[in-house]
Amino acid sequence: MFIIFIYYWDDIHNRVSLTWKFPLYFDFLDVKLRKIRGEVVLLNFTLSNLAVCIVLTADASMEKWVSTPQFTVSSDFESPLVVCGFQRSGTTALASAIASSGCFENFGEVFQTAGNPRLHVSFFKFVQDKNISLASVADYDGAYDVLKGYIEFLYSSANDGVPLVPLFDIKVNYIRALAPFYSYPSEKPFVLQFLQSFPANFLFVWRRDLVDQVLSEEIARQVGVWHDLTMDDIGERTISVDLDAVSQRVKLIVDAENLFADWMPATKRCFHICYEDMFAGDDLNSEVVSFVEERYSFKAVEGMRPRIMKNMGEKSEMIANYDRIRESLLEISSPDHRKLLKIKNL
Repeated sequence: MFIIFIYYWDDIHNRVSLTWKFPLYFDFLDVKLRKIRGEVVLLNFTLSNLAVCIVLTADASMEKWVSTPQFTVSSDFESPLVVCGFQRSGTTALASAIASSGCFENFGEVFQTAGNPRLHVSFFKFVQDKNISLASVADYDGAYDVLKGYIEFLYSSANDGVPLVPLFDIKVNYIRALAPFYSYPSEKPFVLQFLQSFPANFLFVWRRDLVDQVLSEEIARQVGVWHDLTMDDIGERTISVDLDAVSQRVKLIVDAENLFADWMPATKRCFHICYEDMFAGDDLNSEVVSFVEERYSFKAVEGMRPRIMKNMGEKSEMIANYDRIRESLLEISSPDHRKLLKIKNL
């Protein structure tokens, strides 16, 4: 009896895997055989216009040689909560509000390389401390082992004393920080594949007003203040924004949003929340609270509130060419181009 692992890519570029077990018969197949490792044989052939790779082995322990890892992490671990979104979409405020419940260990932006107050538990610091080389994550097996090791490291950090559920803030811009060398540009990111197979629970954050989103980033970069900004921080300076630069950024965000709409649809484990609807006054949106409470079987004693506040002041008062920028970006940021606006939570 042989075990066959089949991998191919469907019409939306998702990796699909099938596993069959059956007696080995080759008479009806026009195949090319090549022994690649131990008792593993690689067969390549075409089936219904799909390029198919089959790995056969008589020993299930040889699964580690399959190109895509079987994502498994100890069942002793409770599913982490992952806040995922774009720069200036409110992920930091959301994560801090959830952490205020006292049930989560907020590790912040785990793939950020600087500016993270918890940099000592960041992925960047982890690979430095473990002397992990770039070559060690070149293939799927190596990348899988490194990411699994990092997640286990975070769990051990979160369970130092009172056991808490790990909470990660992963920006879309960082989600490809770890990936095998060989992949397709439109393929679901390796880190996302791993976390979805864990399985993690997700809060996916996006912003309805894309123009305000990119302008918020421009203000933060030029002023050097990312949270709790006031007009006093602006002072007498005049902020002018490069139209071409922000236009390109809006296009990149829309393209990325549409990919993530396919990769992270609303499910029982993935809740979509818009920045503009995230808070009711100072308290976190009740639907988000319910999602978190149901997934982790607890009841928040008080309303969940962020440790950072919404930036003060109107962008139209901070940016000299605000009206021209907004008018110019209306078309490319139109809801007609954005799949996320059509997604409904379960």
